Amino acid sequence: MGTPYQPVLELARMLLHLVPQTPLRGMHYFDAVLKKQPFVAGDAFSMADITVIGGLIFAELVELSVPAECEPLRAWYARMQERTSVQHRVTMSEPIEVST
Repeated sequence: MGTPYQPVLELARMLLHLVPQTPLRGMHYFDAVLKKQPFVAGDAFSMADITVIGGLIFAELVELSVPAECEPLRAWYARMQERTSVQHRVTMSEPIEVST
């Protein structure tokens, strides 16, 4: 089933085929950061983690996986997906009905 965001997602997928190294470079950067510390900005969960979570959720939407060699990033993302706030996220791929 399509969503109102389908044109945006299709455009993003097309752009990723043109410049796939850009998001992958970012994933490798955060992988290196997370090799040294438990969270993106240090020892505690912060807005930095929320930002990276958003980026990885979008990467999922456009079918871009975190590379297998980015083990610290993959482990961190798995931990983040255990958080209630991430489990209850609303994404562009999941239209919801809002009751008023």
